[in-house]
Amino acid sequence: MFACTFYGIQDTLSTPPAEGTFTIPQASIFESLVSCSAKCAQELEKMREASILREVFGGMLGFLNEMVIRLAAPVNLAWRPAEWLQILLQSMDYGVCLAFSHSGSS
Repeated sequence: MFACTFYGIQDTLSTPPAEGTFTIPQASIFESLVSCSAKCAQELEKMREASILREVFGGMLGFLNEMVIRLAAPVNLAWRPAEWLQILLQSMDYGVCLAFSHSGSS
């Protein structure tokens, strides 16, 4: 999608309407990672024992962190941070509850 916008090419594929900023590659990458990490968190909430998915999720969050660290100038993003954070925290509730239940049983 970014390439079509960047090069002025008419997109012939039927894809859902794009959300976000496609004029700045880093913003597009960030928005896509935010979207993917939220979807990953939602799936983790359903599948508690998905260790590979949990590793992918951790990698996405690490990559997001590195992008933020390297940010040199303000960027406008199509992002709802409160909604995103709520989704992520809901997926982590299970791990926190499990950790507390194990620490109390020793």
